[in-house]
Amino acid sequence: MSIDDDGIGVIEPHVDGRICKHALSLSGLAAAHIALLYPETFCAALCQSGSFWWKPQRLATLAAERPPQNTRFWLSVGDQETDTDVSHPPTGLHQTISQIEGVQKACAALQPHAAAVQYNLYAGGHEFAPWTAEFEDALEWLLECQS
Repeated sequence: MSIDDDGIGVIEPHVDGRICKHALSLSGLAAAHIALLYPETFCAALCQSGSFWWKPQRLATLAAERPPQNTRFWLSVGDQETDTDVSHPPTGLHQTISQIEGVQKACAALQPHAAAVQYNLYAGGHEFAPWTAEFEDALEWLLECQS
């Protein structure tokens, strides 16, 4: 298993028929939403530097409305992801809070409802090296209760 060169989310099959969704950045936000919407399909979501700064209340509302009681989430972010007031062309999305604050808000929204939520603040920024470094540990943690 590995992170592909484009950072596109990778779906991995799992022993109980459900799968673990892995994604980076904006697709990390999507992975969390997908795991919330389809818990019968997804046992876990690995969201590295997820763009949880985008409409954080949406995730909180979704988690409360569709509690993912048997779903595990690994949310990580770099200690250098502190930028605010950032425009993200060509999407037109505007980031008003830091990546760190967004991930912390997502953890707080998920923790009362999910099977487990792991928050990992790693040394580094929005880049492949730290994502790759934590990948194996994150996957082991996400799937440890499933084996």
